[in-house]
Parts: sequence; C-alpha cells; structure tokens
Amino acid sequence: MSFVILLLLIGGGLYLFYMWNSSKKLEEKKVEDSAPYAKDELRIENVGPGGVIHLDNIGSDMEDFDVNVIAKHVYREGGDTWYELEGDRGTEKVWIELEEDDELEIAITLKKLKLSDINIGKSDLERIDDKESGQIIYEGQKYSYEDSGSAEFLRYGEEKNKVRFYYWDFEAEDGKHFIGVERWENKSYEVSYSEAIKTSQIKVYSV
Repeated sequence: MSFVILLLLIGGGLYLFYMWNSSKKLEEKKVEDSAPYAKDELRIENVGPGGVIHLDNIGSDMEDFDVNVIAKHVYREGGDTWYELEGDRGTEKVWIELEEDDELEIAITLKKLKLSDINIGKSDLERIDDKESGQIIYEGQKYSYEDSGSAEFLRYGEEKNKVRFYYWDFEAEDGKHFIGVERWENKSYEVSYSEAIKTSQIKVYSV
C-alpha cells in the first residue's frame, strides 16, 4: 500500500511540475508576442553604433544621403528617456534624435548655431524661463517657447559619462522646425536647428 501511495505522490508531483512549466512557457510566449518588434529588426529604434541608414528629402534642399552611425547617446529627465544617434554622412556630422511619446518622434539637426545667430542672450533666456513664454526669430521664421528644464546627457549611454545640462526648446509655426538651446555644466551654450522627419524618409540598411 505504501508503495502505491509513493507512486501517486510522485505522479502528482510530476503532473504539477508539468502544469507549472507549461504555464511559465505560455507566459513567456505572451510577453514575446506582445513585444512591438524584434531587436534585430531593421527599424530606426534598433540602430546603434555601426548601423547604416539612408535619409530622403532632408532640409530645404531635399537632400538624400547615407549615414554611418558612430554612437548612440541617451538623454534623461525624470522618468523620461530619449536617444540621439550621432552619425557621419561623409562630409559632415549628423545628429538624429528619437523620442517615444504616444508615437515615435524623430528630428534631425540641420545646423549647429550660436546664440548670436538667433539674436538672443543669456539674460533673454532667463527671462523666457521665468515667464515660461517667449519667441525668437531665425531666418525670418518665428519660434515660440515650448519647454525648458534640467536633464542629463549620458554619452554612449554610460552612467560614468553623465553630465547635466539645462535646455530651452522652441517650435516654429509650421510645427516641423525647432530650435534647441542647451547650457552645459561648464557654462557653454549649444544651439541646434532641427527638422522633424518621418519614418517613411528613413531606410535602415543595418542596425
């Protein structure tokens, strides 16, 4: 009788283990199926150092060119994270910013500027920050204050390379062009003139 009970206990244990293992595999498959895309899929979100992409109809001259990605950097503010691809198009550097909000937002830096190029000074930026309102004019187009704040920049996505900076974002009336001002820890300022682009303008050759 005790031998029969032992067999029943072993059989029950094996059955419970089988059911637990099957349930675990099912949960893993659900998580896998719910992933929006595979990490090796040819998507701009997956591109990192060594990746190659092609861009169509960029800037006022509607240029087409290839970009070799040489670095992927991380920006962080509170719980928000966004990314910057640093690339080389052969003749000059290229910076592409990727931010996932309700949908993927992509912008490419067309020019690196100075404060003098946008006719604004440090005191003007402080005033805009206090009022949370203001405008700047660049090449005859008006850009309105959108946001400002303190964030972190992680070069190559590494914590050891983390630096803080303060930023001001301005958006043009067309909703497609942007000017960003950044003040770094060393008190230097960087100004970027950017243009929003669509995923249809991007072809990923390798990630």
